[in-house]
Amino acid sequence: MVRVQIQLPLNISRSLEEVLREHIEINQEEYGRDIIIENLHSCGEKNRTDLKPADIMIGFMPELLTQSDDYIAEYFRGDVGRFPINEELQEQSFYDERGFFHIFGIVPFIMFYNTDCIDVTEVPHTWSELLNPRWKGRVIMPGKEHMAPKVIRAVFKYENSNKAQAVDENITCRGMPLMS
Repeated sequence: MVRVQIQLPLNISRSLEEVLREHIEINQEEYGRDIIIENLHSCGEKNRTDLKPADIMIGFMPELLTQSDDYIAEYFRGDVGRFPINEELQEQSFYDERGFFHIFGIVPFIMFYNTDCIDVTEVPHTWSELLNPRWKGRVIMPGKEHMAPKVIRAVFKYENSNKAQAVDENITCRGMPLMS
């Protein structure tokens, strides 16, 4: 039996689950073994320890960012070349030569500001500058259930663990900013 674990935001996890279930049903004879899909309907939960290791994990799991290369190599099996991506993305380092991680989508993220509220000389130039107390409650993202805010918040917290509170205080998820 093969256990496939999906750990993605709800807005895409159900669709992916349906596609996988349909694919498995159509190709069951080719696989020759039972395949179970577990959909966790989330992007991961901090300090969650009750999950049994899956044979295949699909998703964004920030917990993996804290693991060493040795841990990944010991507990995961790479599958080099199994899911090739185009050469342009490989050249831009969106490729894991060890075959542990496979990109299946890229979400563009655009940062903009209102010129009526801030002068061009005051605009932050790095992601970490957005964690300055000056920006408390002023960084607006779509709702917390969207993939981009989940990824950005997780990466922010991982790369700025000493400022994790600033991530929560500075970033507000209340939909799209007003446009004129």
